[in-house]
Amino acid sequence: MWKSGFQWHYRWSDPRGSGTYIRAITGEEIADGVPRYVMRTENRNIYWSKADLAWLMEQVNGEIETQAVPEYRKFVWPLEPGKTWLARYQWAHPGEHKTEERTRRHRVAALESVQVPAGTYQALRVVVMDAAGKKVSEYWYAPEARWLVKERLYTPGGVRDRELIYVSLWPKAAAR
Repeated sequence: MWKSGFQWHYRWSDPRGSGTYIRAITGEEIADGVPRYVMRTENRNIYWSKADLAWLMEQVNGEIETQAVPEYRKFVWPLEPGKTWLARYQWAHPGEHKTEERTRRHRVAALESVQVPAGTYQALRVVVMDAAGKKVSEYWYAPEARWLVKERLYTPGGVRDRELIYVSLWPKAAAR
């Protein structure tokens, strides 16, 4: 799915401001028997399972900032319009000694043509709701980009939008 060197460059905006950042695959490792990808952005490492791209945890400067137990299944493959799944996990903040029970209902709403600064992609739009039925996010996964080309997060502080501005998939890997 991913290889070291893959990069996705994004721009983001929300009511507090805007900016850009890069997410890059910097390697693969095995921890607790789970093969995983390491995605880096500035001083943050984000860990995704190699088997299904489930979100495992994030580390900042080598310390666990947030972790999902069990892993957060952001995707259930193959993605196709109409597919639904439920993810239940504990969202842990070890440094703050906090955990939060989370339930997320996912629905692949449609295959859409999405135009972002990096180009136009055929992407699967996934809508995510919490246990109360409130929309918490939407994201557009494009097989050609092998990741998200657009994301919208609904937070108490307002809507945060992220769009792909550049992608580099070198070395080449098979699409999922």
